[in-house]
Amino acid sequence: LSFHYLGNPPKARHHLEEAAQIYRQIEDLRGLSAVLNNLGVIANEQGDNIAARSFYENALDIHKKMGNPKGEGLVLGNLGVIAAAQGDYMQARQDHKQALAIARKIKHRLFEGNALLNLGNVYLFMGVHEEASECYKTALDIYRQIGNRTGEGWGLAYASLHAHRLEDHELAQTFAQEALDIAEEIGDRHIQGYAWTHLGHALLSLERSNDAYDAYKNAVALRRELEEKHLAIESLSGVLRVYIQQTRLSEAAPHLEEILSFFKQNTLEGTDEPLRIYLSCFQILYNSKDPRSTKILTKAHTLLQEQATKINKDTFRHSFLEE
Repeated sequence: LSFHYLGNPPKARHHLEEAAQIYRQIEDLRGLSAVLNNLGVIANEQGDNIAARSFYENALDIHKKMGNPKGEGLVLGNLGVIAAAQGDYMQARQDHKQALAIARKIKHRLFEGNALLNLGNVYLFMGVHEEASECYKTALDIYRQIGNRTGEGWGLAYASLHAHRLEDHELAQTFAQEALDIAEEIGDRHIQGYAWTHLGHALLSLERSNDAYDAYKNAVALRRELEEKHLAIESLSGVLRVYIQQTRLSEAAPHLEEILSFFKQNTLEGTDEPLRIYLSCFQILYNSKDPRSTKILTKAHTLLQEQATKINKDTFRHSFLEE
């Protein structure tokens, strides 16, 4: 895992796969389940959610066989993150609620905070803001009570995005900066990538486009170093929005083409706001009278409908579509 935290996911994955092979040979289920979970985390951060789900499901089976509720709750939470990344918010909600119930039953405060944070994210992306606010507040309270700075950093990063969605951009800026300060303090580069991106959203909405540009570029550089290609594309779409606000569309062309090239080989699965990425590309293409704008709009509409179809509760589906 040291290579993972140092920003070398491929080497981390290689060593973990070797460890998994050894644990299988010596039939150490506890060690194997831990390694499989860590492999899932790395695969998820690199946007390989099919592999991540497989790792997590295998780990979950092992925890159930061992009768280990703590491990079961941990992996259920990770499966919920995958479901949300794949746009299946109702499945994600179910997984995180199960993880929350287990955390409270075994009185594990950190896992309780994590489950609430993840639930908050699900409600955020469905546009169910009252529930999201409650989850974020409670999660942050727990992280601060137990002194968990990593959890607090993640909570603030997503509280920033939530405030931005509610158009309280000054609060969004405050939360993102606090998340960034914590991430730099503890050396968590993954949180930094999210914090820089969400800070860019807030600054751009406050019409501080030059500062937003710097924030987005920091996020892009960091995420490229971490080989989080899909997340780098998400941050790069922020750079497009800076050029839109500054009416410098011609200068956006290289970045736009990079994103469109990414689309040819990849999906946006694993990004927080794929529709925002599509919208950014569409706006530049449309304003440049580029016929590719129609294709992008169609892809966005298809994704929107696919995600809405998976939401089987009318009030949640309505909130999602309105958002």
